[in-house]
Amino acid sequence: MPVAATPNGANRLLACLAPADYALLLTALEPVDLPSKRVLHARDQPIDHVYFPETAVCSIIAVMESGDAAESGTVGRDGFIGVPVALGGDSAPFDTIVQVPGRALRMSAAKFREYLEVSPSMRSLIERHIQALLVQSFQSTACNRLHPLLQRCCRWLLLTHDRVGSAELLLTHDLLAVMVGVRRPSVTLAVQQLERLGLVAYRRGRLAIRDRKGLEDLCCECYAVVQEHLARLFPPYEMEASATRQT
Repeated sequence: MPVAATPNGANRLLACLAPADYALLLTALEPVDLPSKRVLHARDQPIDHVYFPETAVCSIIAVMESGDAAESGTVGRDGFIGVPVALGGDSAPFDTIVQVPGRALRMSAAKFREYLEVSPSMRSLIERHIQALLVQSFQSTACNRLHPLLQRCCRWLLLTHDRVGSAELLLTHDLLAVMVGVRRPSVTLAVQQLERLGLVAYRRGRLAIRDRKGLEDLCCECYAVVQEHLARLFPPYEMEASATRQT
């Protein structure tokens, strides 16, 4: 079913499209609700749909043979889920799951490929998003290797806050542990420390950001590096994101 434009919580990547391209895509997009922990793309399985999150936030997860897992990328209203399709593939070597439930728009992978062929401007936009995601992934890898857990948690919370557009996140300690690549007890101690500092409040799977500026001050440089690249690649929606962060 075609969907009308949704200005509140709309996907910023779609909002950057030229009006003609945006109108063309709307005929193939359908709204969906994405519950927490839903697997959108499973490793080595066919990709049937690509997704443009509006209020949902998703994680690209690398899973080891042991069952241990770590996040390699976060995508929310800043982008889309389905990079392998844009690169000519039909499956992914990783899992993509919903970390924060919410709304999204989706379209079939086949239609998405067709639109990339007929719209050079859309392909250029998608390629810039892929570049931004690579920067985020590379920086996260370095951050998880070199920086203390508390700073890594701050980085992840700031990135997710930008992408969900709300100060309250539906988030368990188990999920946050996967996101920053540590065991659950370590994350529990980190969240408790952030609570003592007055930066967040946590209760029954809900984490509320109380002092965003404090999180930014405590965070390592990795969050700023990712945001600087994003601002260069997508000036229009990074300006809007900056205004949102200041409110």
